[in-house]
Amino acid sequence: MTDFPTPLLLGHRGAGGEAPENTWPAFEKAKAAGMHGFEVDVMLTRDGAPVVVHDMTLHRIAGGRGAVKSMTLAALERLDVGSHFHPRFAGERIPRLEEVLDYYGKDMILDVELKGPNPFCEGIEKVVVALIRERGLIDSVIISSFNPVILKRVAALEPRIRMGSNYISDPILLLRRIWFAPFLKPYSKHPQPYQVDEEYMARQRKRGIKVMPWGVNGEEEMKRMLGLGVEGIITDHPAKLREIVDNGKAPA
Repeated sequence: MTDFPTPLLLGHRGAGGEAPENTWPAFEKAKAAGMHGFEVDVMLTRDGAPVVVHDMTLHRIAGGRGAVKSMTLAALERLDVGSHFHPRFAGERIPRLEEVLDYYGKDMILDVELKGPNPFCEGIEKVVVALIRERGLIDSVIISSFNPVILKRVAALEPRIRMGSNYISDPILLLRRIWFAPFLKPYSKHPQPYQVDEEYMARQRKRGIKVMPWGVNGEEEMKRMLGLGVEGIITDHPAKLREIVDNGKAPA
């Protein structure tokens, strides 16, 4: 398995603070800023197509109230998901995962987050693992999720794929994680930055797990994470992170 750079610099939803999240302009901004890769969110349409979108419903990014899983791929691809960010991004569409893997998979590291709020999530892991295998990208992706059942299934399907265990301050998700913790052996943990301190880093190092916090957006947060020696940072503001890493002469 090829080693990733340390610290691994990843854009969050591409560059979600600089362009409409999970769209081509956001991916290009992450690349232009010198990120090693970026995180994308994936869920299935009604007809089983994996698309790159974060929210379960379309209210926030497309002004609609429908759920992604209730719509066909053709219907989703007609939606404008750029105007909500700024009028200059009007007409941006929801990408298909295949397109993103084909365009960026050979050059960038992709953190593919599988969305699924319950233990029975339409078999999304089978679809995504198959796409990654077909393209020979097992060494250049992390599959992450807040759902430990999905991660357990990914490990059973393809143990060579790196798995990232996502964290958020949600009591139900926390209880679920505690319940399944003995069954998970992730490559990396992706907490929020406030959860990371020297004690947290020591625990994960003892277990051989890499720490890659997400939502690291403030300058002081970025510097603190780098100072703690995290193995990766996932940010909405790639240009800012790149500048701090370069100015601080942190390894990249």
